[in-house]
Amino acid sequence: MSDPFVGISTAQLASAHIQLMQQKEAIEAMHKAAMIEETKSIDDQLRVLYYEVQKRMQNEKIHSLDTESGKVLLKTTVEYSVQDLDAWGDFIVTSQDLSFFSKNVSKPRVEAYRKQHGDALPPGLKAFTRQHIQFKPAK
Repeated sequence: MSDPFVGISTAQLASAHIQLMQQKEAIEAMHKAAMIEETKSIDDQLRVLYYEVQKRMQNEKIHSLDTESGKVLLKTTVEYSVQDLDAWGDFIVTSQDLSFFSKNVSKPRVEAYRKQHGDALPPGLKAFTRQHIQFKPAK
């Protein structure tokens, strides 16, 4: 079997590859723009329905709802951030416990601390709780 690339330089092959990548990206961008435009009204309707379902589930204290189309769950998420850098730094130094750090404040370590200290937060941290709903379509 003969080599189909005989006589074509490496630079020419690389250039052809780059041109094909650019063509593909242009096609993908065109389809993405068309899809965004085509689904905009659906996205708007989804957003309205999402917040209405969430509001009703919160008001009616429903945490799980089975429907003919699937299941909806009301989830609560707690996130932590540093509110007082000096107090937080002093706490880390005095406790000599660096396990509170990862890329951000270590959520598992803060939750373990709260469990050990009657739900109190470590000095310098604040908690942010948010609720959101999760839709699970029926299979």
